[in-house]
Amino acid sequence: KQKTAYEIRLSLVGSEMCIRDRPMSMAREGLLSHVVINGTLLSYLMIRKSGSRLLGDLMSALAARQKELGRDTHDVVRGIRRVVVFTFVEEPFSRLVSGYHEIDERKNAHCGHERERDSGPGWHCRQPYKLEQAGSQARFEAFVRDVLPLAFDPARLTDAVSYHVHSQSRALSVRPHVAFVGRLETLRASFLALLAIALDDPEAYVRDAPALGSLLVQKRARSAKVAKQAGLVQGGRADAGCLSNETRRLILARLGQDYACFGYASAYVEAPAPPDPGHCASLRW
Repeated sequence: KQKTAYEIRLSLVGSEMCIRDRPMSMAREGLLSHVVINGTLLSYLMIRKSGSRLLGDLMSALAARQKELGRDTHDVVRGIRRVVVFTFVEEPFSRLVSGYHEIDERKNAHCGHERERDSGPGWHCRQPYKLEQAGSQARFEAFVRDVLPLAFDPARLTDAVSYHVHSQSRALSVRPHVAFVGRLETLRASFLALLAIALDDPEAYVRDAPALGSLLVQKRARSAKVAKQAGLVQGGRADAGCLSNETRRLILARLGQDYACFGYASAYVEAPAPPDPGHCASLRW
């Protein structure tokens, strides 16, 4: 049974496995933006490669809508009755592949810059996976071995690679008071469930805000069409079956908590169906 965003919120709050209460400043928590609606402060906690750009746009659209209604956040801060810190997560394997593309495709051109060379240990330009052929499965698997080792040092979450692909449950574990976790795959339903905390009729609210509604039809910040044109892997279930047993074991060891905490099925990584050799050979990772 797939969990709804509301069920995820209830199961995560106070869960020792998914969220461990540790003190951390608001700045380090990554609380990007906030909007006050009917005395409820909705504060977005960013997780990289989990729709952060899209969620930032949604928060801007919410703020604009509140301003249209004459309820500018800056003018109603004193009326805050409760604070709801929320975030969104994405299916772990899809997010891992997306993070790989972010690092390998977008940042690859910067490796020759002086600033990049002097960024210290852990910077992606120095990673062993760079020795493998671009777009090859070997390159992706070498990337996974490097960024998801079994002996993972949490201190590496400050480097340019790991914070794009590390466990989403780990990202929440160091941040107390996360009250709501939605999923990108059910973006509209999850976001409406979030708004229902502050509004009696979130559907009507969104219906009267076209800019907000237009964003809720998107699954993620970056268009899948662009990736398809480039021939990139989309992180589908069949694609996971193309990986070696060692790579799949590493993914489950480092991201297995994400599957358990957020209600995603992991069977396709644990025991995938026999891969189609033609499909696997045609993939550009």
